[in-house]
Amino acid sequence: MHTFVVERRNTATAYLVGWGAVVPACILGPISILEFLDIRNLMLRFIIGCILPPITVYKCISTMYGTNPKEVEKSKKIFALFISSSQEIVFDPRTDEAAKATFSEVFSHLVKFLQYMMLNGIYFSWISAYEFHPFGVVAARDGYISSPSNIICLRQLANNFSIALLYQLLLTFFGEGLVAISSILTGLRFRKMMENPVFTSASPSDFWGQKWNLVIHENLKRGVYKPVRKRFSRNVAMVSSFVASGIFHEWILLGK
Repeated sequence: MHTFVVERRNTATAYLVGWGAVVPACILGPISILEFLDIRNLMLRFIIGCILPPITVYKCISTMYGTNPKEVEKSKKIFALFISSSQEIVFDPRTDEAAKATFSEVFSHLVKFLQYMMLNGIYFSWISAYEFHPFGVVAARDGYISSPSNIICLRQLANNFSIALLYQLLLTFFGEGLVAISSILTGLRFRKMMENPVFTSASPSDFWGQKWNLVIHENLKRGVYKPVRKRFSRNVAMVSSFVASGIFHEWILLGK
């Protein structure tokens, strides 16, 4: 892809290879791998079939339209790692080279991974005992909440908060493990996936843009928002990113 897209950007060849070969391969390839290898482990199926396809598609689009960080395209080795990894590589601002991970950093991620594994077990056991409604079930009719007041009430808001916290714990656990194993395998430093958004965000934009699932946020920004913004208004780019995010999450639900 570096040879036919990066080095020939803004040419018919780059778009033909990108849209005609690479993007379809990113979508269909993982599905074929799952079927060919008869992978039945649910976590592996989820990662290979649900997470990797949309992320690699976003990265291919950002490569075609030149919205990748300039550092990742200086070396074919780093570019290959960038395209194939779900994690965000950290670069040294002084040298523009990929930053090396220290032993203490890797050890810290491993410790946090184990801590969140235990914390998730405790929290999941507690919340599942209440069928994920620890503050009680809101009155519903025929399976549907019948009144807006039943949605905007302290009980339901508390239930929503408990589910948001559950997802934060799960994503942080998953992210710390990925960063740790990625650093061990490559020797490089990778960006954290979560920055404790539920408790430290100052605004909705801070929550979604700076602290919640930064891997998906960065890929949506480079793979959808920036390419669309080059040709259309900011509002169109924002709506496009919102739709792309919706498609990503629908893909996950369908895959599950």
